[in-house]
Amino acid sequence: MEASENSKHPILIENSSCFLEIFENHKNEDSLNIQNALSFIFENLKEYPLKKQNKNIMLHVNCSVTKLKMNDQIISLTQRCADNTIIPNDILCCGFAGSKGFTNPELNQNALKTLKEQIPDNYYEGYTCLETCALGFTKHSGIPYYSIFHLIDECM
Repeated sequence: MEASENSKHPILIENSSCFLEIFENHKNEDSLNIQNALSFIFENLKEYPLKKQNKNIMLHVNCSVTKLKMNDQIISLTQRCADNTIIPNDILCCGFAGSKGFTNPELNQNALKTLKEQIPDNYYEGYTCLETCALGFTKHSGIPYYSIFHLIDECM
């Protein structure tokens, strides 16, 4: 409450999985103005002229973004930032399962077993909005994956 000046300023949560947990378990508590960073950026940059980059990128729309019904937001922001975006057809979850991918890497490996074959030769990077997803995608794709917030920052 002190940091937000009694909810005058929103508290942004970058991790969509953490936001989903808070949203589902504390949505009736209106004492704090807690917002998902992806939605906050989407709403506040609608009129801001992002500088589109001449790049081809892969995009992973993670599970929590899908559950929060924010797919259109991450896709829209990505399309405003890059010339071409591909979302792999059958990769609905990275399989990292929070932090379980660290101790059970076979979950991540199995979930992403078809990823590498879906990446065209002229695609050199990918984006997602969850760092653990990015770790798994980087390991199993052959290209680096980054936070979508890095791409947005680059385009500002």
